[in-house]
Amino acid sequence: QKSLDLILNGEFETREAMRILWGAASHPESRPAAYAFVKGHFAALVERLPRDSGSTLARVAAGFCDDAQRADVDTFFNGRSTIYVGGPRILKQTLEQIEQCSRLQRAEEASITSFLKSY
Repeated sequence: QKSLDLILNGEFETREAMRILWGAASHPESRPAAYAFVKGHFAALVERLPRDSGSTLARVAAGFCDDAQRADVDTFFNGRSTIYVGGPRILKQTLEQIEQCSRLQRAEEASITSFLKSY
């Protein structure tokens, strides 16, 4: 959380500090915190980022892998990130990625669990 707070504290140029956000979003352990940060600071992030960069913020959730998270991402970003150039496409791709992961997990979970129990 302390590293995410650096994004908006003015100590670093926002576009450079966004690397912290994308790094946190790329790891399952820190992804929920990165997503919560974007949800809690969406307007402030958009204000400090270059024009239409708000469209890319939905990508913070691309690594999620269940239907409930997909629904939350859709609800939050629809009407926010989608008002920017490229936003509808980026949100659609993000939702599709979450859905594909969720479907794969459901399809393979029993098989993988069974396989791992044999060891």
